[in-house]
Amino acid sequence: MRSSNGLYHLGDLNLRLKQPGDTAWKSFSTAAARKPVAAIKATNGVLAGADITPTFAADMPLQVKRFWEIKNNKLLLRFVLHNATKRPVEIGALGMPMIFNNLIERRTLEQAHVQNVFYDPYIGGRGGYLQVTRLNGHAPSLLVLPEPNTSFEAYNPLLDDPTPRGIVFEGFYEWMALSKAYAEKEWKQAEPWNKPTSIILQPGETTTYGVQLILSGTPRDIETTLRKNNRPVAVGIPGYVIPTNVKGQLFLEYKSPVQQIEVAPNDALALTKITATDKSIQAYAIVAKLFGRARVTITYKDGMQQVVHYKVIHPERKTIETFGNFSTTKQWYDNKNDPFHRSPGIITYDYEKQQQVDQDNRAWIAGLSDEGGAGGWLGAMMKQLVLPNKTEIEKLERFVDETLLGQIQVKEGPQQYGVKKAFLLRAGFDAERHLQQQY
Repeated sequence: MRSSNGLYHLGDLNLRLKQPGDTAWKSFSTAAARKPVAAIKATNGVLAGADITPTFAADMPLQVKRFWEIKNNKLLLRFVLHNATKRPVEIGALGMPMIFNNLIERRTLEQAHVQNVFYDPYIGGRGGYLQVTRLNGHAPSLLVLPEPNTSFEAYNPLLDDPTPRGIVFEGFYEWMALSKAYAEKEWKQAEPWNKPTSIILQPGETTTYGVQLILSGTPRDIETTLRKNNRPVAVGIPGYVIPTNVKGQLFLEYKSPVQQIEVAPNDALALTKITATDKSIQAYAIVAKLFGRARVTITYKDGMQQVVHYKVIHPERKTIETFGNFSTTKQWYDNKNDPFHRSPGIITYDYEKQQQVDQDNRAWIAGLSDEGGAGGWLGAMMKQLVLPNKTEIEKLERFVDETLLGQIQVKEGPQQYGVKKAFLLRAGFDAERHLQQQY
C-alpha cells in the first residue's frame, strides 16, 4: 500500500516558491505530510474537485485546487493556483509526479508483462508528451498530453519518493512545467534540455496547469493518436543524432503552418524549407554544423510551440575511428591477476569518473556478457568490419583466443560456443561480495 507520507500518487503536486525578501526557494508538496482536503462540489463535467491547500505546509502562500474532470471526452487532471496574498509569488518549480507501475520487484517475467509498464517522455515543451506502454506491447497504451497553458519543460529524475530504486525499478519521475528553481540548485552543473522558466503570480492572480490522459492503441498507434488530438508530430530522418557530413530532414505535421524556427546555439544547425510529397506535412532539410547538443524551437501560427532536440556528432568515419580507438585503449583491460578472468578484454567504462568499471553489483555491467558487458567488445568487433585497424585487430585476436573462447564461451565439445552462465554472473556477484566485505 502506498498510503504513507512521502509516497507519491498521480494527482500530487510539488512546488518551489519565492516571495520578495526570501533568500532561497521554499518547497511545498502534497505528499510530504498528508492532511484532509476540502471537497468541491462536482459540476460541469468535474468528477472530483478539492481545495488541496490544507495538505501543504502551513506557510503555503497560494491556494491550490485540484480537479479531475471530463472535457471533450478526455480525462483531465487540472490544478488551479491562486495568489490570495498581498505580495507577488514566484513559482520556480511546478512538478506533477507521473506515478505508473514500473516496479517489477518480486514478479515473474509473465507477471511483469501483464502488470507493468514503461514510461517514455518527449520533453518537447508544449508539444511534448509522456507515453506509457505495457511491457507486452499490447493495447491500450496511455498518452499524457499537456493542457494549453502547460509545457513539458523537464522530466525530474530526483523525485524524492522513498520507494527503493534498484535493478528492477528505475524510480518515479515528475512532469515539470516550470524548472528554474532546480536549474539554480540541483541542476546547476548540467545543461537542461529546455530553457528553465518560472512565473510570477501577482496578488489576486490565478493560473492553471494540467494534463490530459488519453488511451491509444499499441505503441505503433501513438502518432496516429497524437494527430487525432491535434498534437504536433515531428519525425526526424535519419534521426536526432546527425553527423556533420550527413544531410538530415525534419517532417512536421500539424494543423497550423510554421511561423518561426529558432535554433540554439544558432549556428549548430541550418534548416531549409523543402517541399514534401504529402501537402499536409511541412518539411525541412537539415545541415549539422556544430558539434554538441542543439535545440530547435518551432512556433506555429496558432501559438503552439514545439521543441525538438538534436545531437550533432563528427563525420561518420571520424566517429567510428574514434570509437575503435577508445574501445581498444580506454576500455582495454589487461590484468593478469584479475580473479574473474576477464583479461584481456574490453570492459565497461565510466566516462564521468574517467575510469574502467571493474566492480559493480550489477552482474551485466562488470562482467563481459549480457548487453551491458558484451556491448563494448562486440562493438569493437563490428567496427573492424567497416574500418579495420591492424593494431586494434591484434588486441581483439588476443581477446578471442584468451578470454572469449574458454571463458565466456565453451571452447570445444557438444556445447561448443555456448555461453557460460557462470561467467555471466560471476564477475558481478563476486564484486558485490567484495564490496560488502570492504564496506
